[in-house]
Amino acid sequence: GQIILTAISFDITKEKEYEIRLNLALESSNLGVWEHHLVTDEFILDDKMLRIIGYTRDELPSNYQEVVKLTIHPDEQQRSHKIPIEVAKDGMEDIIVTYNKLIHKNGNVLYIESYAIIAERDDSKKPIKVIGTVKDVTEKRLQEIKLFETNQTLQKIIESVPGVVFRYPKDDPTNPDFISDQIFEITGYHPEEIHPKGDISFLSLVNMNDAAVATIEIEKAYQEQRSYQITYRLKHKSGRNIWIWERGGFVKIEDREFVEGFMTDITDKVKAEDRIISATLKAEDSERSRISREIHDGLQQ
Repeated sequence: GQIILTAISFDITKEKEYEIRLNLALESSNLGVWEHHLVTDEFILDDKMLRIIGYTRDELPSNYQEVVKLTIHPDEQQRSHKIPIEVAKDGMEDIIVTYNKLIHKNGNVLYIESYAIIAERDDSKKPIKVIGTVKDVTEKRLQEIKLFETNQTLQKIIESVPGVVFRYPKDDPTNPDFISDQIFEITGYHPEEIHPKGDISFLSLVNMNDAAVATIEIEKAYQEQRSYQITYRLKHKSGRNIWIWERGGFVKIEDREFVEGFMTDITDKVKAEDRIISATLKAEDSERSRISREIHDGLQQ
């Protein structure tokens, strides 16, 4: 009536421990795993990999070339077809990282990040099995594409405006982190010549008296949390003085305050206004002289 339990214990080697750890890591991650047998072209996908592309195991063929036709984006199929040939020919000494576009079963485009390494070689050291992991990075990639397109649009706008777009840290105006290429049209200096890329400090080009007034106005606008408008004289590379109109505002980026704005050359406008003022004053002087003569002549009669 006595119950005897019998158990058998096995020695788990380090290789087995590594395998267990790897399986646990993959199970807790969002990585899909694939295995490619180069000799037979057999291509095996784990359940997570199948979920990434939206297929069941029965819906996919078992060989690599057919899986490529079904799941790889047409733009990248030719390259994907050649990969096993290149691996078999040249081998792989290191982990290969690739970025690919896949087609989900529902027709949507997926962006993946794949890591691959040779898992087995034959007696002549020729690769016969490759394993890899796949991570779905579609959301990240779409954000990068959107950001790139936004930057392209912004760059076109910056290039089309008749002036200079700039940004600098509010606490360090001598180190602008962006100046558009139009700075050359206004100052005669290329962006690469302006500090911090070059040796020329933009502030050193501004008339000292005007710079002091501008600094006060910018600080006042910051305290009142509004945009600012300033006018100042600036020395061109040729040595002549030009007039600049600038408008800007304030933005916080990663807990640091920046000044962003736009400046344009208004020298011709200022000169035109000066000519109008001079002509007006001259006309007024002429009129005063005429009236004075008339009064004088009247008194003489």
